Amino acid sequence: MQPAKISIIGDFIDSQIYRGRLYLWTLDGTLCTYNWNDIVDSLYDDDKEKLAYTFTFKDGHYLYKHSLTEIFKDTDFRELLLRKMNAVSSKTHIIRPSQLKKFLLQEQDVPGGEIPTDTEIYNSKLYFINDNGLFQSTAHRKTGNPVSSKPFKLWDCKLLSIKANRFPQIALSGGDEGLYELDVSDSDTIRFKHQVENRIGQISKKHSSFANYNFLSIYSSSLVDSSFMAYYGWKTEGNKYQREYQTEYFQDAIFEHKQGLSWGAGDKIYLANKSGIDIVRFSNDKKSKAEHKTFSPIDHYKKQINKEIIGGSTAYFGNIIEFIDGLWVVRSDNEITRINKPITRWRIYPRSINYENQLHVILDDQLDVYSFNHDYFISQVKKTMGLAFSVDDKQRWGSTVSYMEEYPF
Repeated sequence: MQPAKISIIGDFIDSQIYRGRLYLWTLDGTLCTYNWNDIVDSLYDDDKEKLAYTFTFKDGHYLYKHSLTEIFKDTDFRELLLRKMNAVSSKTHIIRPSQLKKFLLQEQDVPGGEIPTDTEIYNSKLYFINDNGLFQSTAHRKTGNPVSSKPFKLWDCKLLSIKANRFPQIALSGGDEGLYELDVSDSDTIRFKHQVENRIGQISKKHSSFANYNFLSIYSSSLVDSSFMAYYGWKTEGNKYQREYQTEYFQDAIFEHKQGLSWGAGDKIYLANKSGIDIVRFSNDKKSKAEHKTFSPIDHYKKQINKEIIGGSTAYFGNIIEFIDGLWVVRSDNEITRINKPITRWRIYPRSINYENQLHVILDDQLDVYSFNHDYFISQVKKTMGLAFSVDDKQRWGSTVSYMEEYPF
C-alpha cells in the first residue's frame, strides 16, 4: 500500500498539527493556523469517500483500536477498506495558496520574533527554540491569536533540537553543551526564572545532536561523537513507581562496536550504516533484571546505503532516515518509500492520538503531508521496523497504570 499525500503549495519553514489545527511557519516571519479538518473535507465530493479520508488524514489512531481486531479478520471487510484507502492514495491532492486561504483561522507574527530552530506542541503549549534560547507560549487558544504572541523565555542556552516525551518531560539537545531535560509536569506554574532553573537539569555533558525517548529513558544521537542512552529505571516508594536516573549505555556496547548513526524510540533502537540497519529491542520493564534483558538484538535489515546519514527517527509506520538530498521511509512492511528531493524539514507525530500515521516533509516550495496506512494490517508483535503499537497503555508506554493516572496527558 502506497502512502496518501496532500501537497500544500507555499514557502514554509516548519509545521505542527494538533487537535484539528495545522500550524505553518512561513519564511516571511508569520505563523498561520488553519482548520485541518476542513482542508481534508474539501478533498472529496462523495460521502462514500468520507470514511477513508477520515482514517487517512484526520484520525490515524482509530484503526488501531482493539475493538476492530475481530473485524479485520473478515477478509471481505479488509479488502473493502483497503480498496477505499488505496483510492485515496492514488489521487493527486494539491492545495494552492488561493485555496488554502479559505481555511485560515489566524495569521500572526512568529512568536519570539525569529523563525524557530525547532518546535514542539505539548499539552496545549508551544515550546520552541531559536538563537535566543528556549521559549514557552500558550497554544491552541480559542480566541485571539491561536498561539500567544508573548512567549515566556525559559532558558538562554542555544539548543539544536527539542523532543517531548509522552510523560511530562522534554529532552533538550545542546550540541557541545550536552543533553538536558525540562520537567513540564506542572508548566502552568512556570512564571519566574528561578522556577525554570529548578526544572532544567543536565543529563550528560556529552555531545547531543538530537534525542528521543525510549519510554522513560532518553536516547541521545550525535553526528560527531558516540550516541548513548541515558537510562532511567523505576524507584519503588510504597505501591508507586518513580522515574529515576541510573546509568548511561553507549552505542558501542548496545551494537557491539558497530559504526554508524543510531537513534532510539519506544521499544527499539536502530543503527544505520552502509550495510543496512541493525535493530535492537529495548526493555524498560520494572521487573528485576534477572527476568529480562535490557537490550536484545532482533534483526538486521540488509540494504546498501551509499549516502551520508544525517538523521533518523521512528514512527509506528517505520523508520525515517535523512540524507542531505532526501529521505528514506523504511516502512514496517519492510518496503522503502523514497523522497529524492532536498528537504527543508520533516516531522512525525508518534505522540499524537490522531496523526501518528503522518509524515510532514517541507520542500523549497511546498509542504507534503504523507499518510502511511499499511501498519494497521500487519502484526505489531512480529514487525521489526517501527514502534510496536499495543492497545494496552502499560505495554505501549512501559508504564504502570498509576503512573499514567498521575500524568494524564
